[in-house]
Amino acid sequence: MEHTNHSHHHGLTVVEVLKSNKKIQLAVGVVAIATILTAFYVFKNNFIVAATVDGRVISRYSLIKELEKQNGKTVLDTMISENIIANEASKKGIVVTDSDIDQEVKVVESGILAQGGTLDMALLQQGMTVDDLKDRIRTQKMVEKLLADKIVVSEAEVNTYIATNKISLPKGKETEAKTQIAEQLRDQKLNQEAKKWIAELKSSAKVKYYIKY
Repeated sequence: MEHTNHSHHHGLTVVEVLKSNKKIQLAVGVVAIATILTAFYVFKNNFIVAATVDGRVISRYSLIKELEKQNGKTVLDTMISENIIANEASKKGIVVTDSDIDQEVKVVESGILAQGGTLDMALLQQGMTVDDLKDRIRTQKMVEKLLADKIVVSEAEVNTYIATNKISLPKGKETEAKTQIAEQLRDQKLNQEAKKWIAELKSSAKVKYYIKY
């Protein structure tokens, strides 16, 4: 009997086989409905509804729209700058390794720990994750490497800064103090040079805006 059924189905298409068996057809229908309902549930809860207040829905679209009103331009400009920097780094063969990033994360964490905080808490306060921090560090490291020749700080510049600001160096820690001042001056140069450099790149890059803020 089993052999006869197999012979009967031989040569039929999958659709014909399914149509000939009501139980299979019903099962497929149930699975299809369950899949659709599950997909709708996930879509509703993760993509449509941001929150409800006494049953009243606050849609995710309205949330995103409000966020765009407040910070859309700033965030978009940042994303454009990050892409421009990444493109330029790629052209120049600049590579920032995971080791470079992990080392910088440790430096950041050490600074926070020295102030009695924790990295996780600091990130939480900034609304960031560790991955967000790593992405920012990667971009910063790219800029540092691309502008390396423009952010060098000489000993003469450090001495001029100390004299101009009448800074008294702690006895026995003169070298350490000068190193900190040099790093501070380097960061200032990096900030100034990066702004000019990114502005120049933006003016020459083919950036098309499809939304206005």
